[in-house]
Amino acid sequence: MAADGTVDWWCPVRFDAEPLLTRLLDPAGACVRVGPQTPGRPPVGTQRYVPGTLVLRTLLPGPESLVEVEDLIPWDGGTASGRLVRRLRVLRGPADVVVEVIPGAAGGGLARDVSVWDEGVAFDGALVRCGLPMTVASVPPPAPARARRRLAATAGVRLDTGEELVVTVDPPGRAGGPLSPGAAARLADRTATAWRRVADSVAVTGRYGPPATRSALVVRALAGAAGAPVGAPTTSLPRVVGGERNTDGRLVWPVTAAAWARASMASGLTEEADAALRWLVAALDHEPPLPACLDPDGGAPPSEAHRSTLAGWRRSQPVMCGSDAPDRPSAEPGAAALGAAARLAAGPAGAAVLARWDRVVAHADWLADHWTAPDASVWDLRGPALGWTAARLAARAALVAVAAEARRRRPLDLDAPGWHAAAGDIERWLLGSGVGPGGVLRAAVGGSGLLDGPVDAALVRIAAWGPWPPGDPVVHATLTRIVAMLGHGPWLHPYPPELDDGLAGTEPPSVTATLWLTRALALAGRWDEAHQRMESTVALAGPLHLLPESVDAATGHPLGNRPASAAHVAFLEAALALADAPS
Repeated sequence: MAADGTVDWWCPVRFDAEPLLTRLLDPAGACVRVGPQTPGRPPVGTQRYVPGTLVLRTLLPGPESLVEVEDLIPWDGGTASGRLVRRLRVLRGPADVVVEVIPGAAGGGLARDVSVWDEGVAFDGALVRCGLPMTVASVPPPAPARARRRLAATAGVRLDTGEELVVTVDPPGRAGGPLSPGAAARLADRTATAWRRVADSVAVTGRYGPPATRSALVVRALAGAAGAPVGAPTTSLPRVVGGERNTDGRLVWPVTAAAWARASMASGLTEEADAALRWLVAALDHEPPLPACLDPDGGAPPSEAHRSTLAGWRRSQPVMCGSDAPDRPSAEPGAAALGAAARLAAGPAGAAVLARWDRVVAHADWLADHWTAPDASVWDLRGPALGWTAARLAARAALVAVAAEARRRRPLDLDAPGWHAAAGDIERWLLGSGVGPGGVLRAAVGGSGLLDGPVDAALVRIAAWGPWPPGDPVVHATLTRIVAMLGHGPWLHPYPPELDDGLAGTEPPSVTATLWLTRALALAGRWDEAHQRMESTVALAGPLHLLPESVDAATGHPLGNRPASAAHVAFLEAALALADAPS
């Protein structure tokens, strides 16, 4: 929801559904605005969440009034219907308020099948109900939108102080009945109670406990009913404005899902950890190597396609749907899923792990046989495949964990010795060829001299994964060199700007990489450096604590899809590492 009271992005029911409200990616796109009637542009208000919840309140000033719009998707802890409920209350009146609907077609473009009646408007199966008669007119698009006229359905009413208006937006085929102000208030209370149950379960102490709880709520929302969080609820918010570094965030990355399973368990969210682990184990039904991303149900994502019906955020093209990342294999998704399954198998989801143990065996055998294979890295690079050291760190950690779990279940397990031996081979490579001049890790093998140093931000995970302890000189030297070579103020580039990643332009600093570094510095006892980066990240997140994929290091502005689950999971992990740190 934008700060002017506009819902400008909405994919009904599923994060990866065709969007029906699209103004976020096209100034002429569909939207639903509720707020005070004002001349000219709608006023920009201030926003906050109801404490401990994801119920959003936007305070909007009128010419001589003040109104509050409360937005929620009703939820009782089960499966949400996808309905959007908007409650407008006049805090200081009287106020002339307006409901404005710009209808559109699924996926963008001009509206189809628009019908208006005395309570609202329907378009392309969606239903907006406000209980007021609406009028329809053809209006010009806002500059600099494409030169096409749009339909606008509007309704207005004058309300006194304390009076309310309820607007509902229903997905196609799921229209609910009208809501009275009292019924909407009860829905809001039940939804707030459900979110507070999640928030109250988060056990993260220290100065970053409150924002870590907020991160946990964000990721829980992005996980939905599936259990594994999508990368973001948006697509194609650019990492370079006006450039082509645009991706569809509405898919699930197993690396992030595995990190969420571990972090949610460590922070007290056992049900969330159980759901994420069940998703990961089910994903192992794919033949190895596990794809870099999957759809929310764990199936193959649609192939990468461009949406020409949407102009793009500030004309940033292409607008993406789907992903070709599974065509660029990496060892890290499978390693992440295996590691999470092995480490959490003794918990509530242990039965799910045992039920698919044959798939665990298949993926572990593949990893043991292919750990030297070049791949696209955890950053899904479109350039030449390389033998990334970070992928070998992940493979070793996963094989150690799965071998230990196999022996815990059955001391004479016949698969465990092979996995243990492969982990030993990787460790010997890391201790030997993996360490370069100055006692720092090499980024990759098979590349140019550019990658001979620690120029991959994913290497900072050495502090958590070993084989060296966090205080080892190799860990400290690697972290120090990565900061020197990839750092930009408090932020961290994922890899050198001059690296061929198959895209035009330069990749900006990554918020996830920065938080991986923050956690590593905390584990290594470098508290001041960790606090500096954590404070910068808190400031970037803003009052709503919504972290993006990337950041413009020069301006501090967020870039990329937002909120990014990988960044929020990494924030939670960093907060856990700093929980007992000196302030």
